[in-house]
Amino acid sequence: MTSANFTCILCKEASSGDTKPEHILLNALGGRMTVRTVLCPACNHTMGIGPDNDLADSISFIRNVCQLVAGDGDSPPSVLGLQTEGQRFDLLPGMDVRMRPEKPLQITIDDDSITVQIGAYSDAQADKLAEGAARSIAKKLGKNTPEAITAIKADILKERRSSIVPAPSVSKRLAFGTGRSQQAMAKACLVLLAKRLGNSEILHTRYDEARAFVFSAAEEETGSPLVAVDTRSFPPLEPEFGSNPNVVWVGTDAYGAAFGYYRLYGAIGWKFKLCNVGAPPSIFACLVSNPFDNARWRYYDAGPSPLPLEWVLEKWDAWPPNYEAVTSALTPLMELAHSQSQRNSSTQWIKEALTAAGLREGDMVTEEHVQAITAYVTPRILATMLQKPVPIDD
Repeated sequence: MTSANFTCILCKEASSGDTKPEHILLNALGGRMTVRTVLCPACNHTMGIGPDNDLADSISFIRNVCQLVAGDGDSPPSVLGLQTEGQRFDLLPGMDVRMRPEKPLQITIDDDSITVQIGAYSDAQADKLAEGAARSIAKKLGKNTPEAITAIKADILKERRSSIVPAPSVSKRLAFGTGRSQQAMAKACLVLLAKRLGNSEILHTRYDEARAFVFSAAEEETGSPLVAVDTRSFPPLEPEFGSNPNVVWVGTDAYGAAFGYYRLYGAIGWKFKLCNVGAPPSIFACLVSNPFDNARWRYYDAGPSPLPLEWVLEKWDAWPPNYEAVTSALTPLMELAHSQSQRNSSTQWIKEALTAAGLREGDMVTEEHVQAITAYVTPRILATMLQKPVPIDD
């Protein structure tokens, strides 16, 4: 935290309170470069829970499946409440599926019978649900003792039938730029320009229209003359930034018109008109980050620009978007996510199989161990390949 006297570039109010660091490239995108004394605490908070949160939500799925950590090192987000073909599930980071049975526990108690139905996706989950059912039944029968609960739980679990169920197909429409995400991007461009030119320049009235766009309460800005969506192929950058870099760029032409540009994963971008005239001419600043290794980032404000002004200002047809180009640009990300998911599943199966076989580090592997490991792994491979449940013996 830093305490300093400055004027906020968004609300234009003087601030002397403690200020948190403001990420230029969103933290959720792997951004690590921060500035202070640019946004007041109130605007930092308002942007954080509004536009910045929308932008973070729009890229949460791709962060999950590709296991992309935040700039501050936080883990990728979980994606909750997905549904495919009637199956409900959550995605833990790395496409780690956790099923959510629609009716995990049903207990019916009549005068002369008790029926318990449990739908669980793991032995641990089944055990926990059976424990809860046993306690409920014991209390209902007036036999709420540890011995009675144990006996009822054992009776419930003796009819258990187990199968290896393949994970559901995971599909989700990517929502880049939805909600107030574009306002978060425009804000980032103003912040980057303030870093390059100072707060006093951005406080000029020539930036008021861009400021108003950032503050707009609308859920989604469409058709704004300040914004143009860009689905062109992205020019190659330095190899250290990978095939899908995240980029924030600002620059001015020879007449002092200022522009901002924000690119997500090298696949889709947005150009913003920040002011029409009067800014210091022919300057730029650019921040580039590798989402797979966010320690690889660089800030440029001198020498050749990674994104030439001519390329940013080039005329293109913003509508209809070229979704084929976007899909092609995201292919390396999806291929990596798929290979990571397969590797993670295989590694987890082997670890579980070793535990099931009773093997510990340093033990001699016997033929019985090999048979136990094979028996554990085989139905899981079959279920994945056939995409059908494979029954297993308890």
